[in-house]
Amino acid sequence: MSIKKSSKAYYILLVFNIWSAFVNFSLGYKIRPAYVLALAFLLIGFTKLSRLFGMIIISLLSILSALYLPAAMTYGSPSVNTIAAIRYTSLTESIEFIKMIPASTILFILFILCTGVYCNIISREIKNLDSKPVLYCTLIAIIIISFRPLNAYVNNAEFSYHSIDFIPVRFIADIFYADQIVNDEEDASTQLLITQDDWSPSVNKAKYNTYILVVGESVRKDYLNAFGYNIQNTPFLSKSPGKFFKNYFSASFSTVLSLTSTFLPRANGKIEYNNSIIRLARKAGFKTFWLSNQGRFGVHDGPIANIGRQADVSYFIKNGDSEDEHFYPDTALIPEIEKAVSDRTEKKLIVIHLMGSHPAACNRTNGNYDFYYKSKDISCYIQSIKDTDLMLKKITEIASSAGERWSMLFFADHGLRQYNKNNSDVYMEHDDKYIQSFTPPLVIINYDDAQRLMISSERSGLGFIPIFAQWLGIIDKRIEKNCNFLAEEKCTDSIFVIDNNQKMRNIETLCSDPAM
Repeated sequence: MSIKKSSKAYYILLVFNIWSAFVNFSLGYKIRPAYVLALAFLLIGFTKLSRLFGMIIISLLSILSALYLPAAMTYGSPSVNTIAAIRYTSLTESIEFIKMIPASTILFILFILCTGVYCNIISREIKNLDSKPVLYCTLIAIIIISFRPLNAYVNNAEFSYHSIDFIPVRFIADIFYADQIVNDEEDASTQLLITQDDWSPSVNKAKYNTYILVVGESVRKDYLNAFGYNIQNTPFLSKSPGKFFKNYFSASFSTVLSLTSTFLPRANGKIEYNNSIIRLARKAGFKTFWLSNQGRFGVHDGPIANIGRQADVSYFIKNGDSEDEHFYPDTALIPEIEKAVSDRTEKKLIVIHLMGSHPAACNRTNGNYDFYYKSKDISCYIQSIKDTDLMLKKITEIASSAGERWSMLFFADHGLRQYNKNNSDVYMEHDDKYIQSFTPPLVIINYDDAQRLMISSERSGLGFIPIFAQWLGIIDKRIEKNCNFLAEEKCTDSIFVIDNNQKMRNIETLCSDPAM
């Protein structure tokens, strides 16, 4: 091989390896040099055999990488949570996610596409390379790709896709595997929804006749003035008497994962879809209302919407995709809240599911905010929390005006992470690697409260049902009752949360992301 020909071969190899590294990273996986090299070698081998075939593969992987990169930056490689998010996220929320893609990510996407185009351009030179070195490179790629699967088969006498680390194959396999889990969970939840629940509750004489459970969205406790944030964005909560839980941790970092594990019990690691908090309350004699600004998630009814539809009265502002292009403020629920509160039933539970501070926060506030702080998204986020605070005030005013003896429990499904924290384009998004993604507020306010109590004892969304039952005065043999969950009392030794891969993680193993 001549020096000129050798230099050209090294140059082609370098460009293909750079492109291969970008593909590995953009699909959400750690860059492993051996597999980066394997993909580059394999594509050079394919292109040597057929340039058209090689160009097609390069183009497809480049486009796939560019499309998935924004999700990879937030969620990592394909997982159950990623597939669930795709399935249960509305068109509007998808558009919001696209609009929030940072300029740096867009530039990276363009760079990936340009690198792929350049690989296709220089691929015409591969036909001039010596066949023997290309053959050796292809064989090396095959050995790298097949080593772990063959080793796993020899040791375990069975093949598992988990042993495949070659990124293009692993990416597709992870999608199919996660999709199968979501399908199985959906089938199980559908079946259990028509299965009789296992609750057998008794009820102490209730002190209140109207219980209002307000579910916020994407609220970080450390961004509330009521919990010490230095910006006055909770005028109602900051002055209200009641119980404020300083160390409540959500079950997970995204709505579906978190609320399914909050509103449904687990047994042997499996969610019991037939035993929801709504069925528990109904069986205990409460008339139940579910009023939601979250919609029913399009083609597939989400697990949370399914729980809501179990209520005696359920109302969704957006009932599917037909109105998905419209934005509705949480205040649009007020007429339905007034109807529910004025219901003359002896005792009732009203669940109000807000859109709250869901990314992108500026869509929640219509782009408005009282003052600018750090970035437009952070300014809107702070404002969205203030809007939720005003909504809570309005709810209590409605209940008091109706002459009800009311109790309100407010919490949020999860927190968020601050992305690009030291830059002028800092914004909030989901993430499972930081404590603050799991630290929403939990507050209980009663119409007759006179004291403001800050409770430091840890509470978990995975243990929400005992909190819920004690709040309503419900006793059931299936519900833990060896602790006073509504007082300053230690009820757990450690807190675990569910990560992106549906694995339990100790909250202490996560990094910290303090509020700015």
